[in-house]
Amino acid sequence: MSLRRLGGEILNFFLHLIHLAVVGFSLTGWISAATRPAHLLLLLSTLVYWYGFGPVLRKKGWYGHCLITDFQWALKKNLGHRVPAGGYIQYLADRIYGRAVDEQLVDRVTLWLFFSSLGASTVLLLLPG
Repeated sequence: MSLRRLGGEILNFFLHLIHLAVVGFSLTGWISAATRPAHLLLLLSTLVYWYGFGPVLRKKGWYGHCLITDFQWALKKNLGHRVPAGGYIQYLADRIYGRAVDEQLVDRVTLWLFFSSLGASTVLLLLPG
């Protein structure tokens, strides 16, 4: 394996870690008062990318653009890996279950969890105390 390919594979691995950290923090960052402002900022940034850039850049559906996913899928293509058709959450669901999971179900669950987390963060930040 060439040094360039090894570097690409290592970068791909770290992009997985970054994705998992972002998803994990998106789901749990509202729990601690200390992380709520950063959590809210991350989720508001996600909204901008999903609904602002998604329809323009992804040209599929009305949300779902992710810069990390775009970069990682381009890297995978360059490395000769199969590039998943959907987004990162779809990719995770398919990998976890070992088969193609219904895309609409993944999207609905993703949106429900996202907006629940956003609501929790917003309400808890606005509460006195």
